[in-house]
Amino acid sequence: MTALQYMGTGIVFALVAGVCFVGAIIYLFLTKHKKYLYAERLGKIKFPKQFYRNLRRLYEKTESIPQTLDLLLEQYPKGQVAKRLRASKDYLKNSHYKDYETALYRYLSDSDTANVITDILIKDMQKIRRIPCKEQNFEKENTK
Repeated sequence: MTALQYMGTGIVFALVAGVCFVGAIIYLFLTKHKKYLYAERLGKIKFPKQFYRNLRRLYEKTESIPQTLDLLLEQYPKGQVAKRLRASKDYLKNSHYKDYETALYRYLSDSDTANVITDILIKDMQKIRRIPCKEQNFEKENTK
């Protein structure tokens, strides 16, 4: 091989290496991990009293915490309350633990509202722990 062929081969290898390097950088930027909303630091917030009335009313209506959060987000589409609601929903969706206690107490609680959230959590636990009444046994006891 001549010197020109060696130089041409070197230039081709350099171009291929450059394309691979630029491609790797683009790949890293495009696949950068998303920062979850629940991982962000949220400042203190004073929730309006109407928020907790709506929270209790919507939970009694839906009997599901995720559906309640969806409906509350429709009522509060902007502002700090909406940011907290989105963080709570994101925690329930993407967190390792996905527990309702953290989703409600950490993201939707201020100092004077522990009673509303505690009531909702107790109702949710009771919903899970309820023992269904078997209709056949109930009917037999009534006929005796």
